[in-house]
This record gives sequence, C-alpha cells and structure tokens, in this order.
Amino acid sequence: MTKYSLELKIKIVKEYLTSTTSYQDLASKYQISSPSIIREWVLRFKSQDLESLRVKHSKRVYSLEQKLAVVEYYQTSGQGL
Repeated sequence: MTKYSLELKIKIVKEYLTSTTSYQDLASKYQISSPSIIREWVLRFKSQDLESLRVKHSKRVYSLEQKLAVVEYYQTSGQGL
C-alpha cells in the first residue's frame, strides 16, 4: 500500500497550482512528512502528467533455476566474500 493515495496527490498538486499556498503550508495542512515531497509531485505533474503521480509497482519474479544459478555462482566464484 502506498503512503499517499493518487487522489490526495492530485488534490494537493491542484491546490498548489491554483492558490498561493506554499509547499510548507500544504505539508502541514495534509500531514505530509516533508514539503519536498509535494514539490516533487508538482514538478512531475508539470513535466509529465497526472499518471506520473501514480505509484508503479514493478516486482521482479525470478524462477527457481535463476535463483539456484546465482547461489551456485556465489559459492564457486569467490565473488562477494
């Protein structure tokens, strides 16, 4: 689960862009841990679009064979010791 929903991000970005409210004031109002988070959302929105605010999960899945090959390489190559 993401810490901040897409809807909240959009709401805050739009509020920032349509008002004179500072990043700091918005962070306090919405209990965001740092104003720099809001700044990053605004910059991404301006340079890309609303989709850039969506969290993209890319969990990589490795097969058993791939995992075993890595372990075997680690054990026989002396790398990582």
